[in-house]
Amino acid sequence: MRARTWTAITASVIAAVAAGTVGAVATLGHADVAAPGHASATDVAATRAVTPPPPPLTVTSVEHAGDTTMPTLLGAVTVTFSSPVAATVRPLLSPALAGAWVQPSPTKLVFMPTEVPLPLQKLTLTVAAGTQDLAGGVLAAASTTTWTTRAADPARLQQLLAEDGYLPLSFTPAAAEPTTAPALAASAFAPVAGSYAWRFTPPPTLRALFTGTTSSLLTHGALLAFEADHHLAADGIAGPAVWTALTGSLADGARNSTPYTYVLVNKTVPQQLVLYRDGAPVLTTPANTGVAGAQTPDGSWAVYARYTSQTMSGTNPDGTHYSDPGVPWISYFYGGDAVHGFPRASYGTPQSVGCVELPIATAQQVYGLMGYGDIVTVVG
Repeated sequence: MRARTWTAITASVIAAVAAGTVGAVATLGHADVAAPGHASATDVAATRAVTPPPPPLTVTSVEHAGDTTMPTLLGAVTVTFSSPVAATVRPLLSPALAGAWVQPSPTKLVFMPTEVPLPLQKLTLTVAAGTQDLAGGVLAAASTTTWTTRAADPARLQQLLAEDGYLPLSFTPAAAEPTTAPALAASAFAPVAGSYAWRFTPPPTLRALFTGTTSSLLTHGALLAFEADHHLAADGIAGPAVWTALTGSLADGARNSTPYTYVLVNKTVPQQLVLYRDGAPVLTTPANTGVAGAQTPDGSWAVYARYTSQTMSGTNPDGTHYSDPGVPWISYFYGGDAVHGFPRASYGTPQSVGCVELPIATAQQVYGLMGYGDIVTVVG
């Protein structure tokens, strides 16, 4: 029985060789001979050597509803990956906002905020290096996306500055407003219904600056004054620091009690400056404005910089240069034009190179009554 079996096997091998279906005949019992239906150790090693690693994970896009091109601040942040990731992957949003991450598809993670970020707030979303997809692909380097939320609605900013006492008008909302700082901040992107009323009888030139329901100049001045009062950079930009301070002030019930200061300069000879507080003239003084070729322009502006003393230099209308050290009590309102003190033999006629010059003692008084954001109007 055994002899017949070996004979049959030998015959089968010889037939296979003759048919060309076997390239070599292995010795029976050798380790490289595999049982029928099983790969040899050599075949397995070869297969492992050619199996490619998973491709690296990449972040293909980050879409957000928080920049100046989007219609709303309360919108999703969508992170799209090159391959499926686990639902537990968590990109980092800074500063943190209340909300939740969801996974609408294997390659997308979406952050749904329940908190509105502040106006002009810088947000950064980071997907950490080493984040893996489901196939083992790895994000080689951190992916960082930064954007800035859009500015507040100017009309709403004006309303809240008026409520806080920084405009010459009061604002009364038609319906009850939020009482907490976060809720007030969330209302920054659209004005509410309400009405304005003058807090005092304004001089006609000041009244003319508020037409309809808005005034960009009065709002700008009020913002500069608010920033200065709250020890913020007086740059006229209502960013996160301003909104934090403003909404905190309103929520706390604090209100600005400083009288509203307004300055009117008349270039009609004899030229003079009149300073108003809450609509009443409290100081009138002769003043000098710009000579021919360097006239002080007509218009209205907000005081944007102040110095107790400074060297002033520039070019006279005839092309000569001047440098005056120690010019005192300076309030810049338009470019290089300022209200300041300067020693002259007389006052009331054009003598400056565009500034509004006052007797030094009077300039000190005026400086003490003025502040950042006060409106200066030049007429005549």
